[in-house]
Amino acid sequence: MVKSRAHIAAPIHEDIYEHAARVIIDLRQDPMAIRGNGELVRLIMRLVNSSFDFYFLSPLQSVKAGGMTVKVAQMGLSSTEKGMHMVMKKVIASLDATQLLSLADFIETIIFQGEGR
Repeated sequence: MVKSRAHIAAPIHEDIYEHAARVIIDLRQDPMAIRGNGELVRLIMRLVNSSFDFYFLSPLQSVKAGGMTVKVAQMGLSSTEKGMHMVMKKVIASLDATQLLSLADFIETIIFQGEGR
């Protein structure tokens, strides 16, 4: 992982934050159970999709890209998401308890609640 004082950040919906908090707790209680129930894969995909929306689709909308351009971008992201989902399922299924706990630590470092607006 890159160590730097500079970061990028993306907002996430409160329900994604709450999902992440629950998954982290569950991982720490029984990493092997959470590995098999699909919640970790669902969480990671929700985080990825939220990032895609913020870093890719939102800028297209802010520059008023044409409808066709946005639809093509959405189709490309949809294909990417499907491929990532398949890979994530296989990767998560191959992790041992120590690796899953490390993943919980990592997720905890990338999500936080900021101050309300």
